[in-house]
Amino acid sequence: MKRKPRPTLNDYLATISTPRYGTGQVAGILDLPLWRVQQFMDSPTYGLKPEGQTGSGYGSRRLFSFADLCRIAIAAQLVAHRFDTRLIGEVLQEIKDSDLHPGKWLGLRLAPMGTTEVKLYDSEPSRASHYYVFPIGDVVSEIPERINRFVDELATKVIAARKAKSE
Repeated sequence: MKRKPRPTLNDYLATISTPRYGTGQVAGILDLPLWRVQQFMDSPTYGLKPEGQTGSGYGSRRLFSFADLCRIAIAAQLVAHRFDTRLIGEVLQEIKDSDLHPGKWLGLRLAPMGTTEVKLYDSEPSRASHYYVFPIGDVVSEIPERINRFVDELATKVIAARKAKSE
């Protein structure tokens, strides 16, 4: 049986805001603990909201789009680099869906009064004028491979479970 071609980055970008992944799937795809994904969603400081949701209230299911996955992955990287949650929230608010493509960069620099200026660039900014430079495009580019790897691992587990059940 011939396999379907794997989706490419362009396929995902074409449907960037279509909700399709549950919270557990997001945690698996991004290799994050489930509690971390839930914390990103539940904390108003980050300003993250899933693209979709089935029902409302306790027990309703959150559905995340490719853009949501990108933002969560960026937030996780910034947390790993020990940035303050308020600054991470500011960064995430600056990033629009149209900024989620290969080649995009984030630059942070000190502004007057000790605040941080968040800027997005189409090429790598000067490290001399920024205290932090981050390749958003690299994160976006690796997510389709993470999705494919997650799907492959899930399929392997399902096949193994069916095989064990039939024996």
